[in-house]
Amino acid sequence: MSVQLVALIALLGVNLPTGSAPEPIPFPHFPDTLHTFVWRNWSLVPLERMAKTVEATPEELLAVGTAMGLPTPPAIDAEQQARSYITVIRRNWHLLPYPQLLTLLDWDAEKLDFVLREDDFLFIKFGSLKPNCPPVTYTPPSEATQAAEARIAQWVKTAFPQGIADTEEPLFAFVEHLSAPFDGAAPQAKEQHFNPRYCAPYFGLYGDPLENSEIDPFPPA
Repeated sequence: MSVQLVALIALLGVNLPTGSAPEPIPFPHFPDTLHTFVWRNWSLVPLERMAKTVEATPEELLAVGTAMGLPTPPAIDAEQQARSYITVIRRNWHLLPYPQLLTLLDWDAEKLDFVLREDDFLFIKFGSLKPNCPPVTYTPPSEATQAAEARIAQWVKTAFPQGIADTEEPLFAFVEHLSAPFDGAAPQAKEQHFNPRYCAPYFGLYGDPLENSEIDPFPPA
């Protein structure tokens, strides 16, 4: 049973919002939607999860990304994935149909439905519509696709002649840094911390802040 069919079965009984369901925005600077998908999710979603979404192997998608000049994908842990879900949805809104979006997020349909309707008016911010995206599946690259990959790699090399450097910190590392307890006894404490310190909603997950006990969105002090 395919990944898409499993996700489609999970959708039964859940009326995910679609709105007018227009055609998705095209991305003609990539050879196909698969390459757009790889490019947009490379530094955001684990390679294994990406591969499962498009019925590929991690090695196949690694070859696609490398052919476009992308660096080694970073390690993405569970907390980073939990905090970045809105970005994942936004980047793939015009790329993936709902079943594949569920696979990419590793969510069930009920959770996605709640997030779209209740999480800071997310579906409204997406234009109150879900583009009618065809499924995206991996196919071995043709000669024309390989030539397009080489052109993209050349553009990357021109823009980054020293190569795309690895990020110095993992995603959302600033949350841990800024959430560290304030030690007022240290002589340089006030110079080393923001003053006054306050709880900004940017640190919190949208929705019910008390619902998710796995990630504490508010610093202790």
